[in-house]
Amino acid sequence: MQTNLPYNSQSSFPIGFRFAPFDDEIIVHYLLPKVTNQPLSFNIIEEVNVYKFDPQTLSEQYVAQGEDKWYFFSTREKVNKKGGSNNKRTTGDFGFWRVTDSPHSINHEGLQIGSKTTLVYYRGKSSDAKKTNWIMHEFEAKSSLDTKLDDIVVCRIYERKASNTRKRPRVEEVHLTAVPPLRFKSSPAAIVDVVDSNGGSVTGEAFRCSSYAFYRSVMDSVPFPLPFRHSSVFLSGV
Repeated sequence: MQTNLPYNSQSSFPIGFRFAPFDDEIIVHYLLPKVTNQPLSFNIIEEVNVYKFDPQTLSEQYVAQGEDKWYFFSTREKVNKKGGSNNKRTTGDFGFWRVTDSPHSINHEGLQIGSKTTLVYYRGKSSDAKKTNWIMHEFEAKSSLDTKLDDIVVCRIYERKASNTRKRPRVEEVHLTAVPPLRFKSSPAAIVDVVDSNGGSVTGEAFRCSSYAFYRSVMDSVPFPLPFRHSSVFLSGV
C-alpha cells in the first residue's frame, strides 16, 4: 500500500551546516516548546504520525534533516493501561517498531528533562516479521506538572548501515635475528662504521659503492627500521 505524503518543502541548510542536535537540545529547544504551545525560534521538524508508515516510505517522501537522519514530531500510540504491552508500536499492515531496551534518562543542567527509547523496525506480521536496519530514537519530555507531555514525541529515524565484515590483513612483526655485516667503502672511500642497537660493533666484508651519498640513498630506501644506528663517518685514504 503506497501512501502519498507531503514532501518536505523546507529548504536545506547553507553549505557547511548540519542539523545534529544533542539529545538534551532536542527536548529543550524543540519538544518542550512544542508540547507547551510555545513558539519555536527555528524549526525544520515535520509533524507526521510515524507509526502509520513504513520508515522506508518516510525516507523517500521527506528530506533528511541530518546526515541521513529524519526528525519528526509524532503523536505517540496510546497504550492500554490494563496490561497492554508497551514494547511495540504498530504501523498498520506494514510492520511494527519494537523497543530494544529500557528508556534512558536525558539530563540538562543537572535535571532530568526527559527520556530516550530505542526501537528497531520489523516488517510484516508478528508471526513472520523480518528485522530491518531501521532504528528509531523516541524522545519524550518529562515535567513535574500534571500535563500529558508524552502525547507528542520527537522521533529520530535512520537506517543502520551493514557492518563491513572484511578484516584488514594482519601485519606480522618482523624481528631481525641477525644483522648482516655492513661496512661501506668507496674510492676515495667514505667508510661507515655501523653498530647494532645494543652498542656492539658490526664488522664484515667491505661493500664498494661510488660515494657516501649513494650509501645514504640505499639506506633511505629501506622500507622498515633496522636495528642499528650509525656510530661514525670518516674518510679513509684507502
